[in-house]
Amino acid sequence: MKNFMLSFCLFLLPVMLLAEWSKDPLNNYQISFLTDSTLTAKTIADNDGNYYVMYYNIVNTENHFHLYLQKLDKDGNKLWGDRGKQITNTPFGKWISDFDLQLDEDGSILLAFEDQRESLFDRTVNIYKISPNGENLWGENGVQMPGKEGEAYLSPQIIKTSDGRYVVVYTTLTNKKNAGSIELVSLNGKGEILVHRQVKHQYSDPKIFDVWPKIFPTKNGNIYFTWNAVKGSDIDTLIGGWGDRKLYIQKMDSELKEIWNENVIFAQSHTFFGFRIDHTVDFALDENQDLYVTWFDNTDFNATVKLNHVDSLGNLKFGEFGIAIDKNNDNASHLFPIIHYDVNEKAAFIYWIEELIKVSHRGSKYPEYRIYSNKMLDEKNTWEWGDIGKVILENECGLDPYLIHASNMNDGFQTLFFSDRNLTVEACRMTADGEVTGFVLLSDNPYSQDSPITLKEKIDFFVTDFKNNQWVVTWVDILNFIQDSENSLTLFLLKGQNVSADGKLGPVHTGIIDINIDTKDILVYPNPSNTQLNIKFKENIDSNPILNIYTSNGKLVQTISNAIVDDNIIIIDISKLDKGVYFINVKIGNTFNTLKFVK
Repeated sequence: MKNFMLSFCLFLLPVMLLAEWSKDPLNNYQISFLTDSTLTAKTIADNDGNYYVMYYNIVNTENHFHLYLQKLDKDGNKLWGDRGKQITNTPFGKWISDFDLQLDEDGSILLAFEDQRESLFDRTVNIYKISPNGENLWGENGVQMPGKEGEAYLSPQIIKTSDGRYVVVYTTLTNKKNAGSIELVSLNGKGEILVHRQVKHQYSDPKIFDVWPKIFPTKNGNIYFTWNAVKGSDIDTLIGGWGDRKLYIQKMDSELKEIWNENVIFAQSHTFFGFRIDHTVDFALDENQDLYVTWFDNTDFNATVKLNHVDSLGNLKFGEFGIAIDKNNDNASHLFPIIHYDVNEKAAFIYWIEELIKVSHRGSKYPEYRIYSNKMLDEKNTWEWGDIGKVILENECGLDPYLIHASNMNDGFQTLFFSDRNLTVEACRMTADGEVTGFVLLSDNPYSQDSPITLKEKIDFFVTDFKNNQWVVTWVDILNFIQDSENSLTLFLLKGQNVSADGKLGPVHTGIIDINIDTKDILVYPNPSNTQLNIKFKENIDSNPILNIYTSNGKLVQTISNAIVDDNIIIIDISKLDKGVYFINVKIGNTFNTLKFVK
């Protein structure tokens, strides 16, 4: 077995030698240690240029999953050892479920997860607060949430409210395989429980259960509380996705008490699928901290994407059934929508997959896929790009996409991350009018057909917000290694890749030049300036530079491609910029410099 593992490691040696983000989409950076198997990774960026990756890891022969937290710098270098900080060490941990990872405003990390000890129904929810240097601020075992013996708890979530409290939500599962109730817990800054509320709604049909709650912070310390009311016979039905479903929403105060007189039905779906947890419903807060939701309704096996919006008073913009996307073909299904909100555009952008069943000349059926998008302005009640929307990506080379994440940098462009056949990681950029401006490949399948290693699929995708002038994407590669007819191995390896605002992979190299210092290479003057900035190069340059201007918190505000150099000087108009501190990233060929100026 040792020789077998050694052979496998030799095949992975090029990946193992990477110590930071890769520039090669065929050779991505491996975050997990050697041949450890990992699952269900999530990543978050702090404000100091660091990244935290939380994941389940198998590190022994008993197939026990333990929770680990790794810290990376902006270039991907590991700061907490090869495996990171071990959070749990349970003797039974074979159950894989969801967890939550959040960044506190003081730079600490908030973790909410299930801690399984001896059986399926001997699980608790634990909350940790971990400082940037890895210290457990709420004790070595964190804070255990209220619960009873013989019950289990599913998919905890944690948020911090605007008045400084922490709120946790999770679902109770009884040993009779029935959903119990939804638990809401409020804590203070020391991790002390302030309020515990058990919510169990009564319905006319006893087969309706509450599952999969979510919470969102609003203004004045209040929260939005959403949950699924699902009709089914047991928990397998509820988790599996069968049954009629309604998505409810309620607004709660700091004491976790209802503010609205009635619970509001936010969305509805019938029969198969509905609001399954695997990527069928998505939320986005707008600039007023009101809530958008998108989902697909598979009534009569005719999947349709829908959108709704609720304001702070519980008023629905499109009624309890939402507004639907029209289809241009009766054989098409619209699936797996995702959404994000652009503050500058004051609009929600929604993306979905169209599956179109076609018939070949021989009579056989086959699917074609496209990625669509549409835009909903806050001030309007109709789709901005028509009832059908715009095609972002056509069915080329048998495209079979999976939508990962949508984001923007507040620069007027939208960015969509997706995977093709779960074998790649890709991203495309588009304008606020839906015009695609370019694509970038972040990860591809590096193994040839005659290789003993096969990439089965990529799973557990996660994308950070745009910080440190880059996005970071993490995922798990499932690899099969066949040495001979008697020796084979399947591993789950955690990978990561960054991508900058201009679509480049690899470490974001910057060299900061202090204000008013005439370096050997570049001078920026006058500094400060209100209207015009001059960049002077001491030496002649061979090509026109590319200039990107960022705010002090990393927001791209201006790009100058192929800047005109006259007598070794570039003149920049900064009259439209707000007052503040800025950085100009100057790229000449493969070299980078960053100049700092004040307006």
